[in-house]
Amino acid sequence: MDSYVLSFSVPDPSPPPSEETALYASKCDFYGKIPYECIRTTAELRCTEAQSIYPVTINLHAKHKTPDISVSRNEIVIVIAGAYECVYSAKIYILQALPKLITSRILLDEPLENLLFDEEGFMYEDTIKHFNTISELTGAKLYLIHRSLSSGIEAEVSTGRGFSYRLNEQESFRQKHLEFTRLECGREEEADSSYFVVFYGDYCSVEHARIRFLTLLDELRGLSILSIPISASFQPILMGKAYSSSAGLKATETMNIYTLPFFSDMLPRLPNMPKLNSSKLIIAGESESLKRLEEAFYYAEEHLKVFTHIMEVSFTKLIEFLTNEVDELRLIMEENSSFLRFPDYFKEGKGSCTENSQIKIYSSTLVNAEKTALRLAKLSSKYVEGRTKFDVHDNEEFLRKKDSWKDLPFLERNAYSSKSSSATSLVSSSTEGNIISTKSPSKLVVPPTEYMLQLAIISMASGVEMLLMSNEITFSGQENTTPVAMEKASKVFHKLGSSQWHQILLDAPSKDLDFISGKKNGKLDKVKQQCKFNYRNGDIIFCPMSSTIFTVDIYGDELERVIKGMNTMLLEFPAEMHFFIPEEIHKKLIGFRGEQIQRVTKLYNSYIEFSTTPFDCYGHNVLIRTPSKFSENLWAVRSLFVKTAEGLGYGVPKYLYAVQV
Repeated sequence: MDSYVLSFSVPDPSPPPSEETALYASKCDFYGKIPYECIRTTAELRCTEAQSIYPVTINLHAKHKTPDISVSRNEIVIVIAGAYECVYSAKIYILQALPKLITSRILLDEPLENLLFDEEGFMYEDTIKHFNTISELTGAKLYLIHRSLSSGIEAEVSTGRGFSYRLNEQESFRQKHLEFTRLECGREEEADSSYFVVFYGDYCSVEHARIRFLTLLDELRGLSILSIPISASFQPILMGKAYSSSAGLKATETMNIYTLPFFSDMLPRLPNMPKLNSSKLIIAGESESLKRLEEAFYYAEEHLKVFTHIMEVSFTKLIEFLTNEVDELRLIMEENSSFLRFPDYFKEGKGSCTENSQIKIYSSTLVNAEKTALRLAKLSSKYVEGRTKFDVHDNEEFLRKKDSWKDLPFLERNAYSSKSSSATSLVSSSTEGNIISTKSPSKLVVPPTEYMLQLAIISMASGVEMLLMSNEITFSGQENTTPVAMEKASKVFHKLGSSQWHQILLDAPSKDLDFISGKKNGKLDKVKQQCKFNYRNGDIIFCPMSSTIFTVDIYGDELERVIKGMNTMLLEFPAEMHFFIPEEIHKKLIGFRGEQIQRVTKLYNSYIEFSTTPFDCYGHNVLIRTPSKFSENLWAVRSLFVKTAEGLGYGVPKYLYAVQV
């Protein structure tokens, strides 16, 4: 029987606000008094159920019985032993009921405070009822906390109109300015009377509760509320930044448009939580304005055309996306007016997770679909895969020849297709393209059970997912944690073989290949020389995986050299910034025959591009790219351009920029 040992950590819950410091906390018993105990109890129950469903052995390890979850990391680790397909199916079954618990908060303006409190400062009874009703319907716990007692609360999802917290930049900066003004500018009386409403729970529960509370405030202001039924898959396409403005579906000062999480059915939640319906759009405003917007909405929906882009990413990374990158995925969809359909990993009875690593991207234009795929490729580069092979006596087995990557089972080949379809075929459109599914490795001997504890210890220390085979371990984590786990494993598992071979895989967007490798592979050759790679001890090769992603394969017989190769290559990955500069002074910045801009590019070792059409939905028309090792130059170039614009009498918004490192 094939046997593997899989070790992974459970998402750590964020600490909830203290009820002792809250003026009021809603009656919500879904998480108990200590959320960690709730998560641990649920994990133990799911592990027991998984063992009865799948032919696997499962051990749960915890650092403490009642930890301080504000400082503890990777508190719970689960180790599963069994067949390749079974260990991942059991993992998915367990994670279905173990969401990441987060906090969100809203700062109440003084006019809003008057809607919730009476003249003596006590909460209205109706307000208390609304708090409890929202908790009961969504599963999130609500707290009302005085401004002076909320400094220790870390808001992982900030305020907005239902969009991902970084989308509505103006709203975010308005809130920050409001908080700063009340705290720093001497308005002590207002600061003493300001409050936060804090939401606690899983992502979907928190967002549904937050939107319900915002619509409640709109109702108290006298605005009408309109709920439009619509599939969650259409919402980001119609309401995203790249489409909504042209279609007339845009929020104004007198009208608020709220969107709920687009993929709430894909995300894990605790058992017995209230069912949530995200298939609706909520609009608050004056009655006449709502009618006009509703007509514009139905017209846009009827004439919407959808383009499809199919992309493949390692299924282990897709699970990480749905576990830890929910708000980033939401931001990508809203900025590019697109919808991401993930495999139904967190739905029971939906087939094999190891054979389904395909993402379908639906967007209003092919350009937006390609931009979405590019953002996903960059998100994929955040996660690193590693491999350690023990008891290696012949290096020739691992040395790569030209195009040898095509035959490696560890590197997954992906497929791409793109097509245009009508809005009605968005859900039922068939898969096109030649898709090669992920296959499990060859048969292996059952590893000793004593290694299960060692895997748990390493995963608990690093947070990296590890898969142990007879004489091989694969790692899945981030760039700062995967090398740590590989170093520990190479020492702990020396019994598997003293001679070792190591490999680290970095994903990157295909469009960055020339930037990273340099002219005539100059950067790549320089990295090899710095790390002392040669044909006998390892190499660094670029493996084209699809039209969207390529993989940097770093391998060698010394782990220290491989890690150095990874860190050095990451310094060559691009860091970029988008921002706005008035088009009227672009020629001034470029100079006669481009001499001015050439001096700037050489001085700051950067690539600079001006455009008459915006690069993104925020209106940014200047792009700067530089290797990550020179990322501070991005700010220097922007500062230079902004000062030039201000010197010529042009105003440049301070907050209009976007950085990707």
